[in-house]
Amino acid sequence: KNRATGYQRNGRSYENSPYLDMSIPYAAGSLYSTVEDLYLWDQALYTNKLLSKEKMDLLFTKHIPSGKRYYGYGWSIYEMSIGNTKDKIQTIGHGGGINGFNTLITRIPSDKSLIVLLNNTGGGPLQEMTTAISGIMYDKSYDLPKKSIAYTLLDVIRKEDITSGLTYYKKVKDDAGYHLDEAEMNLAGYELLKSGKAKEAAAVLKLNVEAFPKSSNVYDSYGEALLAIGEKTEALENYKKSVSLNPGNEGGLKILKENGINTDDLIKKIPVEHLKLLEGEYQAITDEGWKIVFKEIGGVLNGNDRGYKYKLVPVGDDEFVNPDDGASLLFDTKDKNAITLLLFGKVKFKKKV
Repeated sequence: KNRATGYQRNGRSYENSPYLDMSIPYAAGSLYSTVEDLYLWDQALYTNKLLSKEKMDLLFTKHIPSGKRYYGYGWSIYEMSIGNTKDKIQTIGHGGGINGFNTLITRIPSDKSLIVLLNNTGGGPLQEMTTAISGIMYDKSYDLPKKSIAYTLLDVIRKEDITSGLTYYKKVKDDAGYHLDEAEMNLAGYELLKSGKAKEAAAVLKLNVEAFPKSSNVYDSYGEALLAIGEKTEALENYKKSVSLNPGNEGGLKILKENGINTDDLIKKIPVEHLKLLEGEYQAITDEGWKIVFKEIGGVLNGNDRGYKYKLVPVGDDEFVNPDDGASLLFDTKDKNAITLLLFGKVKFKKKV
């Protein structure tokens, strides 16, 4: 009683989130509060009622760089855009998420303002909402959170047909008021698949492949839908692509092997001497604190991003994918003495010599 329960989105509807014994997350999630009480706590952080000044300074000092942000002791410290303007304001905040909930608290020390968003529907766009609220607070222009193409597309297909859905998709996919999310498109495809609309599911999942061609998961999902409509040859080609992008896709490997396909040659092999050329420390051009170290180990290029370690899958001589998160990495080796790296297609790094 008097406590919110957690829900998660299932296509356009909501369902109870999976049960989680709250002794497992403990202090990382086994808490409940109200916006009002969090405000009282926030205001107390401007005094020495809770901690001494020395310890409070430790909380909010920029200790560890993280992209364009810094980490204090349990707080993310960064400059947030005010609304949709180029104006920025210093903030201290942190988000959280657990089964059926996501949250975001944003402190603005300059005027002791606080934005708290507590959501019990799993994955609301809280950062977009916070940025928009800041625009309202400071009399700046702002954007409303964008609508989901995936869920509105699903509505059109269910109410009309797949032809109308594809026409709708072409109309809104580049509209600034909508956003296209890989995971949401995947969920929409599986909603159709579960409801017996396999052809419609395949059409939606094909759109996801076209929109996110460097993601292993989109090919795997599309392959499953193709199998459901009897397009086995094309399905296996998509499973091959999925495995080539993510050799750890055990489900895809199993299906290919069951169909007599040799998977040994699906992973592109890069000569060790070329991987050695890419080894070294790379520094982000726009952020001196962001450094990534690459090292060849056993014929595989390994990355270490400030303690986050991962193995890269080659999709070209100088192009790789991190199967953990789908991140693209493109090296420019035309000048062997000045190698650069483009991460996510937008963040540029330079190799230190």
